[in-house]
Amino acid sequence: MFSDGYPATGDGDPQVLRSDLRERVAAIGKRGIELLGIGVLTDAVEDFYPDNVVVSRLAELPSTVFSVLSAMLLRR
Repeated sequence: MFSDGYPATGDGDPQVLRSDLRERVAAIGKRGIELLGIGVLTDAVEDFYPDNVVVSRLAELPSTVFSVLSAMLLRR
């Protein structure tokens, strides 16, 4: 999952949106699906995704994504 920050909508309560995202991430994990949060110029993913990585420079995004995905696939 790529993220540019905290979940937001024009009319949604931020606390409800954050709680809902945490519940959805947990439900996906319970189904055995590996989910990785990739923060693009933000560390917000650390609050929602147990497995996460933060990319602080946009130029590092492609190499970081391929590196993390390779590591995940090699664990299998």
